[in-house]
Amino acid sequence: MPFSLKEFLKKVFPDKKEFEDMPDIPIVTETPPAVPPTQTELPKEVLTIVETMKAENKKILDELAAYKQKEEDREKLLNQKAQDERKTKIEAAVKQAIDNRKIEAQNKGLQDSYKALLEKDFENGVKAIEALPVIGGEIPPGDKSATKSSLESGSGILSHIKEHQKSTALGEIK
Repeated sequence: MPFSLKEFLKKVFPDKKEFEDMPDIPIVTETPPAVPPTQTELPKEVLTIVETMKAENKKILDELAAYKQKEEDREKLLNQKAQDERKTKIEAAVKQAIDNRKIEAQNKGLQDSYKALLEKDFENGVKAIEALPVIGGEIPPGDKSATKSSLESGSGILSHIKEHQKSTALGEIK
């Protein structure tokens, strides 16, 4: 039920007489129902093209996903290969240090320490190993028989005891 602006103003301001001469302007209180938009149907050719494009896009996206997966697998393989090569280099450096009598073969803790050093900084770790003195003195090149410990070499207390035992066994008492 529509009413006018004039009626509204009279109800709000009953003591004002200026609204008597005002024309009746209807106030709409209800909004008209929305008219549904008319749906225009696309031609079949356009729909066919859209469906073809969707299928092609899906195919391209699938190919792209497969390519990305191959690249990720390739990168993982390269990283694994690099890690394996690095471990091999570290093992070879520690083995060479053992062969050169810079690190004792029985001292696994020291070997692990040098491996950790080589993992963190390979170049400086190799320099540190090369700077180590040879255990038991200098080895002549190609001589593998000189692998005696410092106790067995002629410079320790054990050598003096052995020498004393030999001399006392021969009858030389000092």
